[in-house]
Amino acid sequence: MQVKFATVAEVELDDATLYYEKKVPGLGTHFRDQVERSAKQIGRMPLLYAEIRPSVRRCVLRRFP
Repeated sequence: MQVKFATVAEVELDDATLYYEKKVPGLGTHFRDQVERSAKQIGRMPLLYAEIRPSVRRCVLRRFP
């Protein structure tokens, strides 16, 4: 399964990455890495994640709210 982010989600991801990076240097990079790893995991095993509406799945990152 191919994982795609909506344009608005990509903008929000960029904003969150900058936010975390400003809080603690390197944290934004760690956040982005976690999101990318989670997206790959969803692509490999989508049924492990809750479908919140048709073709949309949710994965909550442990360290990041």
